[in-house]
Amino acid sequence: MIDFNPEKKSIEDLLVGADYYVIPRFQRPYSWEAANLEDFWTDVVFDNDVGYFIGPMVAWRDKDNPIRRIVDGQQRLTTIAIMFAVLRDQLQELSESKLASGVHRYLEKADRNNELQFTLQTEVSSVFLSNAILKSPPDSTIEPASEEESALSNALQQIRQLIGAEVARRQHPQKWLIELRDRLLGLKVIWVEHGNEDDAYIIFETLNSRGKDLEVVDLLKNHLLNRLRGTRNARADTVRLKWDKMRDQLEASDGRARIDANRFILHWWQSRTDYVAQRKLFSEIKKTIKSKPAAQACLEQLTLDGPLYRAVVEPGTRTWPLEEAAARDSLEALALFGVVQPAPLLGLLHGQVTGWVTQPEWLARS
Repeated sequence: MIDFNPEKKSIEDLLVGADYYVIPRFQRPYSWEAANLEDFWTDVVFDNDVGYFIGPMVAWRDKDNPIRRIVDGQQRLTTIAIMFAVLRDQLQELSESKLASGVHRYLEKADRNNELQFTLQTEVSSVFLSNAILKSPPDSTIEPASEEESALSNALQQIRQLIGAEVARRQHPQKWLIELRDRLLGLKVIWVEHGNEDDAYIIFETLNSRGKDLEVVDLLKNHLLNRLRGTRNARADTVRLKWDKMRDQLEASDGRARIDANRFILHWWQSRTDYVAQRKLFSEIKKTIKSKPAAQACLEQLTLDGPLYRAVVEPGTRTWPLEEAAARDSLEALALFGVVQPAPLLGLLHGQVTGWVTQPEWLARS
């Protein structure tokens, strides 16, 4: 039995006072696209009254600690923080320094030691988020250095355009900017907070098991890294680095095709176990991989098998020995016609031939 008390809170309730919010290293990166932002903007600014409900958020924290670690809600909180930052900058451009400072206090405030801290932080350092968005004034010379920071940059530019367009068409935009501030502060959430991290994630997975937009790759990352908790120093966090390496192998930005990580995980799992449908995939993984050694072995194998899967679905990215030319030609024919059904079998067979795939010892360990 998990005991928790959900509370109805506003964004202003969350951002004032001595509370700080940290996005843990194993959470999925910021990934809202233009359509997500447009929908959120329309719902918040035009289609609903002040006090619009934006869903549940889940966090955990140690007792008497002002730092809440976000389990569910990081996409919305980050987007709201970007909106506040753009709102602040617009007010500053209009020489409304007092109003701009009033907005900035929701983004940065003094802690118990009277040292300034950003209200929203990440365990994995993001110079772009902190210095190019949250900082006042923002540093416009900083360029995004990762896929997540590129998504943040795109969101920043889109929100600037949306707010800028409203400012440009008004003779006295200060009143509208104040109304936008109040709309953001008035947004309502159901806040669920727990003192036990594992229980908080059970709540999170339950809330997200009935049609919300989390994908298998997000849930699996949370599941594995939560069992392989490491240092909060991103440079020394080998577990997260291995996960990021696996994602980078799939979502290449060097001219190779982008491979859907969810499809890779489905085919990878099917190559080692009985058939399972996509909708049941994570529940099967979760039932099988329970221990730390099993999670470690699973992550290692995913990292090793990423290049193998790419060789199967995109044969031209690999240098093939002469004796494997026939296999390469067959794989290229399958890729040409978009045939994906045999991918789990092909990956397993080719991996055993080349030595890239070992026996799935993590199944025995779990």
